[in-house]
Amino acid sequence: MRSVTKVIYKPDSQSTEEYTVIVDPSEFQKWKAGDTTIPLTEVVDSFNIYHSAQGSQGLLNTPSNQQLDTVFGTHKDIDVVTKILKEGREQRGEMDENWADTNIGCAQIAYCGPDCQKRDWKTHKRSCGETDRIELGSFYPLIAFIMELQRNDPFKPSHRALGHQIVNSPNPWDEESVHRRIGGPQLFQTKSDRSFVVDSNPMLPSIISVLFALMAEMYTTTSTVNPSDGAKRRARLSYYGSPIADFGIAKGQANVKHQDHFTYLFLSHGMAFEKGQDPNDHYWIYFTTVGGQDVVLDCGLFVFNHPIFVVPFPHYAKYIPSSWPGITTLGVPAYFPPREAIKRGVLPRVHDERQRFSVLRDEGLKEAIRFSHDGFRPTDEEAITNFMERVAGRACEEIEEAIAIKWCEEACEVVGKNLQNREYLNYPKTDEVGHAVSEDPGDREQSALVPANELDEGWMKCLKKWNGKHRRGDINEQQLREALQSYKEKDQRRKRQ
Repeated sequence: MRSVTKVIYKPDSQSTEEYTVIVDPSEFQKWKAGDTTIPLTEVVDSFNIYHSAQGSQGLLNTPSNQQLDTVFGTHKDIDVVTKILKEGREQRGEMDENWADTNIGCAQIAYCGPDCQKRDWKTHKRSCGETDRIELGSFYPLIAFIMELQRNDPFKPSHRALGHQIVNSPNPWDEESVHRRIGGPQLFQTKSDRSFVVDSNPMLPSIISVLFALMAEMYTTTSTVNPSDGAKRRARLSYYGSPIADFGIAKGQANVKHQDHFTYLFLSHGMAFEKGQDPNDHYWIYFTTVGGQDVVLDCGLFVFNHPIFVVPFPHYAKYIPSSWPGITTLGVPAYFPPREAIKRGVLPRVHDERQRFSVLRDEGLKEAIRFSHDGFRPTDEEAITNFMERVAGRACEEIEEAIAIKWCEEACEVVGKNLQNREYLNYPKTDEVGHAVSEDPGDREQSALVPANELDEGWMKCLKKWNGKHRRGDINEQQLREALQSYKEKDQRRKRQ
């Protein structure tokens, strides 16, 4: 067993939390003596915080290169860079303003600025390895896509409203009525309201599954010096060049107008009322960059009449099992705020966050990923369900636990195949990802469900063209909607011919 140095750090004198850091003695001595590089690959503990003896160097909190136990030949390393808290040096004016953009190369070593990085490059380049940086703006449609497929999973219990017996006409005619049919005959359940009901999905198991898959499949990938020789290659998410340091579940309230709340009336059950999905118990995904910027992704707002979609290009559907249900051609619900709108501060207030729960840093989930390919052990399933109950703040029902386990396994398969085959290289760039905004959310139901691998290429090209014009400011939002609607109408006429 090699010699190590143990460092115990408390954030402040009042804190009840202590962090144990285990580092290589020689590296700790160099760092303590003022060396400007911190070799993250030397860290062997799961949660590691480097802190100077004087408390002036800031602190780096990272589960870097964690060596998990080898069990039945399964061995995975967790290797990420997390947020730098720049309190000490920033106050003295010593922290480089552009640190987040200049000091991360392969995400294996941290520097205080570009000069430090240049000085260390001759030494570091021999072991640098290569990292595929996947832009979050290009990758998030895959997350939204998986969550949409989960909404249509027949294993998930159907909403009561979808199986409710119609006991009378919703619009009875009296003798004085003028009988004039508007539109074709269509059962009300196939109209727009059905979309809202279908989207009343158990959000928590769905979010946990996609984030678990990210941790298990992406943040365990490693790299060697010569990946071109057939060696492994690591992949990591980034946001406009800044590595994603943490991700997890945010819990709080979705700001929803009263008229967008759903309530169900069951006449056959003695005029029983049932509330729809509660906006005060809402969950969404957060990502935090190494520079400390938070980015949100919410795929559960459509049920609250928030009709913003992302278009799942065929590349995202390539490794979806054929047994999975279909999707709509228009798009899948996803609220991912544009960077420019975030910087200008012009976004509406969509969420009120109360709590957040890191998935990447959760010790129990990190234990569970060891068997994500071979089938979960009972202890792994317990770790997933315990985490879900901690986030929910209540005991979860058996069906919630069952679908969480099922969806974790399936999401790992999809994300894993995309990474193994480097399909992300074919994803559209962030500014080419297609979006759709509809004044009538029922538009999403106007086209029949199609297999996930048979998405309409013409629709994709149309979205790319008109979204590009909208981003450049050539057209406004209303003109974008009209252009997309015009294409849909022409396409429907063509198909009827």
